Amino acid sequence: HSVLLTGRTTYNDWTLGLSQTCELTSNPQTETGQQTDQQSYVTLLSAICQLNAPTSLEFDLGQSFRFVQGVTNSVGSSRNWSLFNWLNYHWAPNLAAAIGAGVGYEAVESGADMPYEQLQARVTWRVVNKLNLAINGGAEFRQFVDSSQPQLISPIFGASIIYQPFDVTTITINGNQGVNASYFENLATETFSINAAVNQRFFTVLYLGVSGGYADTTYHTSGAVDPTDPSIGR
Repeated sequence: HSVLLTGRTTYNDWTLGLSQTCELTSNPQTETGQQTDQQSYVTLLSAICQLNAPTSLEFDLGQSFRFVQGVTNSVGSSRNWSLFNWLNYHWAPNLAAAIGAGVGYEAVESGADMPYEQLQARVTWRVVNKLNLAINGGAEFRQFVDSSQPQLISPIFGASIIYQPFDVTTITINGNQGVNASYFENLATETFSINAAVNQRFFTVLYLGVSGGYADTTYHTSGAVDPTDPSIGR
């Protein structure tokens, strides 16, 4: 079950946005290796201030709550709060770039909490009417509270290509790498994934979609763990 509420308004040079997502799922998870019941609640507040015609400042304040049930040695619930700031510049109507910096804090029910900082850059480019490209990349610096583990420095990035050769056909390719609290106690995950999908519309009301992907997850110790635990590694 999934519910999304979103709203946007403008005031002088400001554009304000709010979105709230609620998801109740029961799906197989690669990390847990079993059917996993989850509840996810994501809230995002955004504010964009237009400084002049090509330049704007963007502020994103978010929180993400994840509750997991039925997983042995699970961290239980995790709560993530973040603040990210962007300086946007529109080089042309179809080309925009931005640099940003942010901070966050990920609290887990069992295990070491994880404050982190990020530096990123992004580019969005509408190459032609039927092709859109978006790329972002940077680095994350993650610490572990009340733990002897050293700071984790990780590259983070994302990319997406959307190609629509015909009005009824859409091809999407996306990839990303990011760091999050693991489903398991005292572990953090660094995950790289790539996915592709083709969506085709038939006879106006009938849709066919085919998708596939690949993911690779590396586990990093965030606190005291059993070194013989088979969940450590990949």
